[in-house]
Amino acid sequence: MKTSTLKILKITAVALLLVVACLVQAACSGLAPEGGAPSFKPSARDDAASISGSKSEGGPEMWSGEVMDGEGMGGEAYLGDVDVGGGEEPPENDFQSGTLTAGEWSDLLNWDFWSKHLLKNEIYALAEGWKIIARDRICVTVLNGGEPVRNVKVELADEQGQTVWASVTDHKGRAYLFYNLDGKTAQTKEGLSVLVNGQKQEWDGSDSITVQTGLASPQLELDLLLMVDTTGSMSDELTYIQKELESVLKRINSEIGVSLKISVNFYRDDGDEYVVRSYDFTTVEAAMSQLAKEYADGGGDYPEAVHKALEDAVSNHSWRQGSVKIMFFVLDAPAHQDQKGVCESLMSSVSAASAAGIRIIPVAASGVDSSTEIMLRTFAILTGGTYTFLTDDSGYGYSHLEPSVGDYEVEKLNDLMVRLVLEYCGKAPAKPAPQEQTQDQSQDQ
Repeated sequence: MKTSTLKILKITAVALLLVVACLVQAACSGLAPEGGAPSFKPSARDDAASISGSKSEGGPEMWSGEVMDGEGMGGEAYLGDVDVGGGEEPPENDFQSGTLTAGEWSDLLNWDFWSKHLLKNEIYALAEGWKIIARDRICVTVLNGGEPVRNVKVELADEQGQTVWASVTDHKGRAYLFYNLDGKTAQTKEGLSVLVNGQKQEWDGSDSITVQTGLASPQLELDLLLMVDTTGSMSDELTYIQKELESVLKRINSEIGVSLKISVNFYRDDGDEYVVRSYDFTTVEAAMSQLAKEYADGGGDYPEAVHKALEDAVSNHSWRQGSVKIMFFVLDAPAHQDQKGVCESLMSSVSAASAAGIRIIPVAASGVDSSTEIMLRTFAILTGGTYTFLTDDSGYGYSHLEPSVGDYEVEKLNDLMVRLVLEYCGKAPAKPAPQEQTQDQSQDQ
């Protein structure tokens, strides 16, 4: 008898809880505008032009939901238990450019931070998974008097004269050379040589070297390439990103004041409508038209054809010889790490990008997990780029992974991208380096 009574009480309690839950849900839907979708309310932090954010040195938590886009879901993204980042998605026609928020972190200017981070077992394992360990580097600065010289070829060669790594100097006259990228050879700097414009340099084996030359920077030109993931998992942000990119292209066209070529490109995965939809460099107007036509669809699993997108961007475009070369890589998922030859393809493309002076600047969207973050930061490191990532501060899109970086400033994505382009063209003062950097690092800036 007691047992039956307890069962009845338990059932009654569960029923009451369900009734309360329904009442709460009904009350919440009563607050929504006509049509049932709750209205978007920006975070109070969005009122500021920029917000300081921070993250401890601890490794990031893994992304809690796996994206399954495309198959059986009409191109919609399955989110698992991923939360919406700050608010429900607003109606697309109400979205204005200059709203998405993002952060930037340069591992090259925070090398001690990256080196210590990479020593953590879980982070090193993620890097090993991509078969690229960006740990050992030499910073070469090329000057003419006190002036930095842009677009100078810099190489690291072994004792047989074979090129270990090649790069091209940036707007600060800097180029970064890497060795031991497989993480296994433990090659020392003995026997290595630094070459600038084909000439072997006197070098004491330190991690930085400054070279004086009689060279001059070429006439300033800008080749700007966008490579955008358009699989189904990008459906929460693609429309907003398109509006932001259109605005960025317009602003750069009006503010840069130099010869400008634009290329917009899109990729999905094998078996989709296309793997890479590639357009060569063209005018801003033509690029904006190409950008506006795309939509999110396909995918079918979490990884996408990142390696094919990278191959196309680096090798199948008419990059001009002496131009400043910037590639914004907008994506929310990793490459197919477990497929044969993919990691080798990534390494080959990144090496070719560095040798050509193509700076890869990832734009990490919602869905990026810790492994993808390490992959993208490695791309940026090896090509002289910087890592950028969308944040939850705007309230748009699904939840974004908090990156495992130091203190960073939250900016409007629109402003951040324009700022970076101007900086790489030497048209704006570079972002000051963190105070905790060592003297040698400060000289690298």
